[in-house]
Amino acid sequence: HRTDDVEAGANGMIHGGAGDNWHIATNRVWSGAHAWYNGNDTTRLYASSMHATLQLPPVALFTNASFSFQHWIASEVDNNAPDTWCWDGGIVEISTNAGASYTTLTPVGGYPYRIRGWSASPWTDGTPCFAGNGQGWTNVVFDLSAYGSQTVILRLHFGSDDNTEREGWYADDFTLTPAAPAEAWFQPAATNGVLPAGSATNLAIVFTATNLLTGDRAATLWLTNNCPFTPNRAIPLALQVRSPAQVIIVGAAQTNPN
Repeated sequence: HRTDDVEAGANGMIHGGAGDNWHIATNRVWSGAHAWYNGNDTTRLYASSMHATLQLPPVALFTNASFSFQHWIASEVDNNAPDTWCWDGGIVEISTNAGASYTTLTPVGGYPYRIRGWSASPWTDGTPCFAGNGQGWTNVVFDLSAYGSQTVILRLHFGSDDNTEREGWYADDFTLTPAAPAEAWFQPAATNGVLPAGSATNLAIVFTATNLLTGDRAATLWLTNNCPFTPNRAIPLALQVRSPAQVIIVGAAQTNPN
């Protein structure tokens, strides 16, 4: 699986959008000394009219994959409402077409709040989202089994209306767990490392056809790094398994001694 505790920098994650203020901060953390934060370190407030996204590197999923992270959020909520309504909040989205479009992902158990919609709202009335008064860190889990065998992009998306800001959204300890395939036919010798600028190294990949049925197999090996120009590289892998040659020995046995 892939984990990111935000202690090694951006690690291939990128951010942008209206009013974007996602950055690595030390104000609040779940573990270690760093977490992603969408807000201002000095004022401890996010901006008005935001549509700011934090995007993870593309990943090829196997069946029964899941995505989880720890988060802390303080946003403008409707304290006068009898239910969990808010004016600002965050959602998680997924793309299956290299970022051309995104669909909202629903966490296991559902989103705890809904957007109170009006003309300046980030989303339409009733949109489920994360929001809150900064009650503490919470672990959230997303079932990605519907996207098995696809390459996807995941992103956090924070939206706000045009007034009344709060501290913002923190995220830490991201974990993406694609379930092991039924036929694990390749394995890189290493899954992470550090290279000095301008240097190079070799990465060994072990292929095995043990117990595999005859047929062709294909996969994509994603390499992520902190290069601002090419943060993600996709390397296609293929394995062709053919039946071994069979030698048939035809023999005759004498049964009559005459």
